[in-house]
Amino acid sequence: MIPKGYLEVCKAKHRENDKLSGYVSFTVSQNGSQPQTVSVRVGACSMPIQLNPGRATITEVANSAAELVEIEVVPEERLETKDVGNRTVTVEIVAGGRSTQTMVTFINKKVIPPPTNGWVKICKRSGHGVHDGTPFIFSVGGKTVEVQAGECSARQTVPFGDLTVTEQAVPWTQVSQIDVDPPEAVVSSNLLQRTATVKVKADRVVTEVEFTNKATPTRGSCSSSPATSLTCWRRRCCLPGSSPSTASGRSWPRPP
Repeated sequence: MIPKGYLEVCKAKHRENDKLSGYVSFTVSQNGSQPQTVSVRVGACSMPIQLNPGRATITEVANSAAELVEIEVVPEERLETKDVGNRTVTVEIVAGGRSTQTMVTFINKKVIPPPTNGWVKICKRSGHGVHDGTPFIFSVGGKTVEVQAGECSARQTVPFGDLTVTEQAVPWTQVSQIDVDPPEAVVSSNLLQRTATVKVKADRVVTEVEFTNKATPTRGSCSSSPATSLTCWRRRCCLPGSSPSTASGRSWPRPP
């Protein structure tokens, strides 16, 4: 009867708090024998694998979610060769029972995938004639965000890369300035089109886009008293029940 030996394959985390989990596959091969595939759960070992005495090569199947950092062999003197970069080790299998088995432990750490999203905030600064608290609507990469004058939006998660922010037109105001922080994130901006394109990085940096609006003069009055028209002018809109009219032929002066 040909004597046999035993191999046990283990999978361990690089650190206790590493979030690596699940099963990892290994190929066990010997000259003259068919390769075996073994699946081992992280933090556990395989059942003893019966092999012929002699050399055995164990290779970890590539896993994009895990990076191999070390291979340990017990007893140490049974290590023949190891190649961490190629996830493979060759060990000596000795004849005997399970108590004389060769144990091979592959130590991995979880690979953190690179981020695919970045952060952006939209701020609205009140320019001349625009009051804090006035709502403005922005299109941010296909998402609608409302920001009140004098405030910034909550942090928005967006895909990294070029992002276009467009302010919805408001008849009584115009965009007078667009500022971006960090400044190098600016790709382009257009005050007349109320738009800015910025480059969002996939990191923990927040790209902040600030729009400043100022009031624009409008001609005509609301069909109500001059006092109401003046109030309406300051609010840049007609009061409920009134409508724009130029019948008076008057242009209310721009407020200071």
